[in-house]
Amino acid sequence: RLIMALIHLAGLVAMFILGNKCGGLFLGAFGAGLLTFNSSYLFSTTAILLDGSLTVAYMVLACLLINIRPSSGWSSHVAVGVWAALMILIKTSALVVAPWIVIYYISVLKNLPLRARLRSLMIPMVLILLSFGYYYSKNLILIDSPFPSLTALQGAYLIRPFWYYAALINHTSFVPIIPPF
Repeated sequence: RLIMALIHLAGLVAMFILGNKCGGLFLGAFGAGLLTFNSSYLFSTTAILLDGSLTVAYMVLACLLINIRPSSGWSSHVAVGVWAALMILIKTSALVVAPWIVIYYISVLKNLPLRARLRSLMIPMVLILLSFGYYYSKNLILIDSPFPSLTALQGAYLIRPFWYYAALINHTSFVPIIPPF
């Protein structure tokens, strides 16, 4: 539980940093305050689930990306790549960060020539591909398949009527971030 509480606090700090960078101290405090009282965030980060950790990891990645400038050294690009690679090792669906990073690098580093942008982008992308290659090869060696089989989950969990799951929609991430007043 201590680790999950620390991950929850890291998410609040990341939200404060993002808000502070985007719109100032008030926006950072307001964003962190909204996140503090969001029931979906509280549920997912205090339960021992991967989704809460992945949510915080996305926020930290956004903090790392927001600090990328045309004058950034190679260490900031390595930090983005290592963090994205760790996210993929947490949960494979985090591979969606790769297009996000590509778009961010190409759009934010406009002052650099295209060749320099692509060179900067190669550092995180190589680390992401190495991470995914490790995951892929590990599964091939251990389970003789590149991805885990989900056939064991068929029909085992969705056994209640639709309205039961529809009533739980307020616990999903589709609900906007609104404090429960």
